[in-house]
Amino acid sequence: MNIYLRLERPEDYRESEEVMKEAFWNHYTPGCNEHYLLHIMRDSPNFVPKLDYVAISEGKIVGIIVFLKSFILADDGSKKEVLSMGPIAVLPQYQRMGIGRKLITHTCDLATQMGYRAILLCGEPNYYSKVGFVAAEQFGIRTAENKFFEALHVYPLYSNALNGISGRYYEDTIYDIDPDKSVEFDRSFPQKERITGTPTQKRFAEVFAMQKDYEPIQKHFIDSCTHPLYKDFQELYDTSFPIFEQRTHEQQMEAFQNKAYKLLAFTEGNVFLGFISYWQFDTYCYIEHFAINARLRGKGYGSKLLDCFVRSMDKIVLLEIDPITDNISEARLRFYQRCRFHENPHPHKHPVYRNGYCPHPLIVLTTQREISPKEYRQFDADLRNIVMNFKH
Repeated sequence: MNIYLRLERPEDYRESEEVMKEAFWNHYTPGCNEHYLLHIMRDSPNFVPKLDYVAISEGKIVGIIVFLKSFILADDGSKKEVLSMGPIAVLPQYQRMGIGRKLITHTCDLATQMGYRAILLCGEPNYYSKVGFVAAEQFGIRTAENKFFEALHVYPLYSNALNGISGRYYEDTIYDIDPDKSVEFDRSFPQKERITGTPTQKRFAEVFAMQKDYEPIQKHFIDSCTHPLYKDFQELYDTSFPIFEQRTHEQQMEAFQNKAYKLLAFTEGNVFLGFISYWQFDTYCYIEHFAINARLRGKGYGSKLLDCFVRSMDKIVLLEIDPITDNISEARLRFYQRCRFHENPHPHKHPVYRNGYCPHPLIVLTTQREISPKEYRQFDADLRNIVMNFKH
């Protein structure tokens, strides 16, 4: 079967609305509103005509996809423009032939070229997870009512598009359909029976119930090995750093006794997200160790927690990373650069934590700006005389 895609034209509007009605009738609810939604959304200032595509087979429209501009109100108060996909429809007799996937792939590619950040939609998890969408909860994105919703999905359009961005997703208010106007609009179409209790309606009710309250990220200062989160910290610490970069148990206990040392842990609900161990000095803050729960890496938590930490400091934040020797170390440097850290030129070796190892070269990174040679010498002295001055 030959299927090709093209932009929708004004002369297509009625046929497209008929396709929408056929695809959604009795699907989510008795009857449907999607054909009326399509009719009115073209007049919205947020409608994106360049992404309004139809699928054609043998001269007739068999599928359609449309988009509106929407936004995420991020937890830091900023607005991030995104796209809302949908409705998307394929005539029932043409479903399961890859037409929906073709429409999605084509328009997602175009949206990337147009410079959009991400696409969001509410839909069946079992389908959209197969066409590149992931649960919005992975990025900390909730509904406008501030709930995590199983049906809310996101398609980032480029690498790290949503790193550090979490918040509430707001659609165009045009999606809030007036049911009376929808019924009136439907009278101009051939009438169909409204059926209650279909399998798809029951599934929709199940998915709609898959919502849970958002629990914001909590901060916890661990001040001893008896703290309830110390075990989580220790397990992540042991698996995140090579042995020669780890404090011994005795050295960790010594650090707890120093007023300049802080061990900050992060949780979200009952999930341990990660930690930052750091030292407060007069003119700067030194991050000794920073790690994210391995199951949550790549989901934006690292940049979010680090950004939150840096914003809480009124001074330069300094940390070290491995020299650039491979793709992994290059990616690590890019991550910190995206978090607004600057690479410093000062030759640097970190003192040893344990006997039998040698000082290892590291790169110094700082927020705000590069530090001067004098400032670097002060850091090096503090590192040797305070941070790494062990009794054991």
